Amino acid sequence: MGAISTIDYVIIALYLSGMVGVGLWFAKKHTDFDDFFLAGRSLTTPLLITTLISTYYGIDVLFGDSQLGFTDGVVAWFGYARPTYAFFLIAAFLLAQRLREENFKSLPDILDKYYGKKTRYVGAVTSFIYSLPALSLYGFGMLGDVILGWKPIVGMLVLGGIALVYTLTGG
Repeated sequence: MGAISTIDYVIIALYLSGMVGVGLWFAKKHTDFDDFFLAGRSLTTPLLITTLISTYYGIDVLFGDSQLGFTDGVVAWFGYARPTYAFFLIAAFLLAQRLREENFKSLPDILDKYYGKKTRYVGAVTSFIYSLPALSLYGFGMLGDVILGWKPIVGMLVLGGIALVYTLTGG
């Protein structure tokens, strides 16, 4: 793979700056937990679906789907990705209104209501472990190595730091 030219770095820097700028602009609108975590409870169903799908497509899924496409061909999409989209559609249309009416903010909230506090804690710990960005950080390291020629640890720190700043500013 050829070296990245100056124009590539400029485009990447402009894109990242724009994304952080948009995140900072929207961060001003967040006044409390509901505003930040739940978008002020104002998401429409199509926006909810696109949010779920974009959340699903982290760097770990991007690399995994690319590998599946390479090894198994286009048919892998029918077995792996399409069911995920179908689930998001079903969940959005069947559950979104009910979850909003019940004022749930997270999976542990649902578990607490139906199964008790102990189950809530199990759900919280499980959600935390699932959400750990270890695979994404590894992907950032590989991305930095393959595309930018950085050592993997540098890619993990720099790209992970950019993702952290973007997320914390409302992105």
